Amino acid sequence: MSLGEISKEGCLACPFHGVQFDEHGKCTLIPANGKSAKIPPSFRIKTYRTYEHEGFIWIFWGDQEPTTTPDFFTNVE
Repeated sequence: MSLGEISKEGCLACPFHGVQFDEHGKCTLIPANGKSAKIPPSFRIKTYRTYEHEGFIWIFWGDQEPTTTPDFFTNVE
């Protein structure tokens, strides 16, 4: 999915198969099955909390909300 693009619906689209996922990881479209095909609830991807800092995208790997936002650049001169 790292090569995916944001669709006009605001979903992350797989560049190979066109499968689309919303910001919660829920699949919203499987093009090979047709636009009206039912999508199984289990067909989803794991999402992680992200934020941008100093030009980098940081990922929080935990399952719960982080209690603090680390600042890795405070001691860098």
